[in-house]
Amino acid sequence: MTVAAGQTVELGRDVADSHVSHLFDPYVHVSRLHASVRMDAGGQLWLQDADSTNGTTLEERRVPPREWVRLEAGGRFALAGDVTIVVAVKEGV
Repeated sequence: MTVAAGQTVELGRDVADSHVSHLFDPYVHVSRLHASVRMDAGGQLWLQDADSTNGTTLEERRVPPREWVRLEAGGRFALAGDVTIVVAVKEGV
């Protein structure tokens, strides 16, 4: 998944306008709209749990629903404990 500056990508099993929702189809514990990742104009990545049923964790700590938390390169977050995503940042893009 790629997130560009000023863009928000919604993560979940049934997000109609998300180009990545098909990736979550096999994971029944991931909510239809589970979380969002956005990149601000300064290039910083942020994560927000969408008040999902089974939660989102960042470095094994629960992300409070509807609160944006900062993502760092190399960090890991998980959706419902089923899907772990490692944050990678492309420099100079």
